[in-house]
Amino acid sequence: MTENILVLIADDSSLMRRILSGIVSKQEGLEVVGEAINGKICLEMIESLKPDVVLMDLNMPELDGFAVMERASEKKMPTSVLILSAAGDRESEEAQRVLASGAFDFIPKPGSLLSIGNVESEILEKIGKAHQDRCRRFPKVPQPPTPGSVDSPPVGRVPESASATGAQPLPAGVPVKKRATFTIIAGSSGGPEAIQNIVSALPEEFRGVVIIVLRLPGVFVEHARSLIEPKTRIKTTMVADGAPVRPGTIYLVPNVGDDFVLQKSTSGRGICFKGVPRTDPGEAAPSANRMMASAGALFRGNCVGMLVSGTGDDGVQGLKRIKELGGRTLVQDSASSTARQLALAALGAGVVDKELSPQNLAGAIS
Repeated sequence: MTENILVLIADDSSLMRRILSGIVSKQEGLEVVGEAINGKICLEMIESLKPDVVLMDLNMPELDGFAVMERASEKKMPTSVLILSAAGDRESEEAQRVLASGAFDFIPKPGSLLSIGNVESEILEKIGKAHQDRCRRFPKVPQPPTPGSVDSPPVGRVPESASATGAQPLPAGVPVKKRATFTIIAGSSGGPEAIQNIVSALPEEFRGVVIIVLRLPGVFVEHARSLIEPKTRIKTTMVADGAPVRPGTIYLVPNVGDDFVLQKSTSGRGICFKGVPRTDPGEAAPSANRMMASAGALFRGNCVGMLVSGTGDDGVQGLKRIKELGGRTLVQDSASSTARQLALAALGAGVVDKELSPQNLAGAIS
């Protein structure tokens, strides 16, 4: 028999908690296991009740939603967080921060309680998807059956609640990492082939952002896109000046004469790409260092810098900046690289956290 999805509701409004509890409870397959009146109690209930999904407001007393997510991640609490908040719409800076902090998704809360029905179907749909995300990141590994037990599953069999979503147990000793939300990948010779292997291993429900900076002529960047796009069902597109950054997207930086960086949009609604003149007009390719530095400044601990097969040293200073700001830095391993100069430059500078195969690089950001 399939287990119910356990949902914890956290909101400082008693009326909102009652409304949300009613919405969730009436849906077959969902079960409300608790209601928290503030962030501190929410964190305690996550630890004690072990919900599959937390449906949570952002602005709460004691601890806000960001603090709850940070502490739950530090303690590796196996839950998926869905934010329902009036802090902004999906393109707002606050929503981008929510996703960068590890939430599965952000749902704008209607301005009036009478309008909550307008997002009821979205809430229920995303609770289901958040549960799938939780099963993928924290698979339930079955325990050996106790003597005389007829209900315990055989050793090695995945429980029905996990197998229904395609989740599989991780090999022993492999830690479950927090989902990385913002990743900058840089490379050149042999880089497109490595990136194909990375993106093909990312799950379809990937909610992060990947930005690829290739030190290659423009025609080869376009060709790289044609190679990468068929390898994934994640949306893949070229960076454009002023374009907003959206979750669940892979971006390639074009070689069109400018560098590109990330900045807060002038409207205050989220993050966008900004084309800027190259510091050296004679430079033949966009700067990975500048893109990485801007991403690190905005996303800090939720930013990952990655160098794949390539020559030169563009990206080494970018990794250094990301590392200084609390992010993670990764390079492709020597066994799978066509050109090792770029990774060796980063390793020599002491700015690399881990050296991994393309498959494991994908696992590190998904």
